Amino acid sequence: PIQVGLAELLSNVPLFNPTSAGSVTIDLPVLAMATILSVAPVLIIFLFSQRFLVSGLTAGGTKE
Repeated sequence: PIQVGLAELLSNVPLFNPTSAGSVTIDLPVLAMATILSVAPVLIIFLFSQRFLVSGLTAGGTKE
């Protein structure tokens, strides 16, 4: 759902859709909020799983 809204928003921005240049104004607060909402879940998952990722990499790097 967020990706659909983000794609719909970006298709209306003249910077990303040169066919409609000049006919649409850029709503920067909405664009910023869409960016934050799409990046936040990935960032949160990464921050919570980073501990396990590092421990797995260091455990796999040792030879017994």
